[in-house]
Amino acid sequence: MTPRNSPEKPATHYKALDGLRMLAVGGVLISHYLPEDAPFQFLPWGPLGVQLFFVISGFLITGILLDLRPDAGSPGLGDALRIFYIRRFLRIFPPYYLLLLVYLVAGIGFPHGAAWACPLYVFNFLALFVNDPFNYLGHLWTLCVEEQFYLVWPFVVLVVPRGQLCRVALLLVIAAPLFRMLLEGIGLPYPAIRNLPLSQFDALAGGALLAMLRNGFGIPGTTAIWEKWRMTVAIAGGLFYLAALKWPFNPMHAMTGATGSALLMMAIVDWAAYGRNGVARHLLMLRPFVYIGKISYGIYLYQFVSLFVVYKLQHLLRHPALMNHAYGFGAVWGVVTLVVAIGSWHLFEQPVLRFKRYFPYHPGVS
Repeated sequence: MTPRNSPEKPATHYKALDGLRMLAVGGVLISHYLPEDAPFQFLPWGPLGVQLFFVISGFLITGILLDLRPDAGSPGLGDALRIFYIRRFLRIFPPYYLLLLVYLVAGIGFPHGAAWACPLYVFNFLALFVNDPFNYLGHLWTLCVEEQFYLVWPFVVLVVPRGQLCRVALLLVIAAPLFRMLLEGIGLPYPAIRNLPLSQFDALAGGALLAMLRNGFGIPGTTAIWEKWRMTVAIAGGLFYLAALKWPFNPMHAMTGATGSALLMMAIVDWAAYGRNGVARHLLMLRPFVYIGKISYGIYLYQFVSLFVVYKLQHLLRHPALMNHAYGFGAVWGVVTLVVAIGSWHLFEQPVLRFKRYFPYHPGVS
């Protein structure tokens, strides 16, 4: 089998997935920037956006790792892990630690152990011990979950026998809601349950399972079954999710809510990556949407620190009434966040990412 990232077959770039990232980060900003009673806040767009990010991440990272397996032409397990982690480090760590440095210089507090938990990427576990929204730090739990996924998942994909990989991913998808139900049953609060890595594995491992099906690592016949029933899975997942929203205290809430939306996101990601070209996919691949998707990591990172820029502008423009108009303030906040993310992408992130060319996944491919 020719590796997808080999010189003979260059790495695939899914433009439509960048468009989905734009929708995901847009959902997060709508949830955080605009009033809860706004007419279009009829769904929790923030959690849905986070789940979409997780499914995309699981799909893309697993696709890369499948190409690095010894049976796919990898130079060896040690080299594969080294290259993978260096490239992840270059993409994820510099902007994240820049944000923490900005927080430190700006005097933003790191309460309840966050001063050591954030740099070590274990901030998400603080919700087990502290009931605090952490204000400007609150969104960092998702980045910690992803880093913990990256810490373990490469060993699973690269070491587990080919015939067992799909079963492992499916087992994790099933285990995630059961784990949430168990924690809900013993009385843990929602943030503590949500923030744990295994609680998000129906999305992360769901994306991974999708990559396995599409790269020939599935149980024989499962790819054809998935293609046939993808729309049914999407509808069922969406209905389960809506049921959980309407009856939030039913015994199946922990299972039907996040797992239902994870199944829906799996179908959407698969459609974006492999579906037929149509109006919707062409819209996702429009250049502005793809660009916003590419810088979505920075948008997500800086979504709260940009608020200080808004306050400064408000002071300089002598326009205190801006704070009294929720939609206007939210729009200004969103534009400032976008500008900050654009600056970070071109002035900081892209220069760092150029070092990736020294660590290609396969010879001849950067």
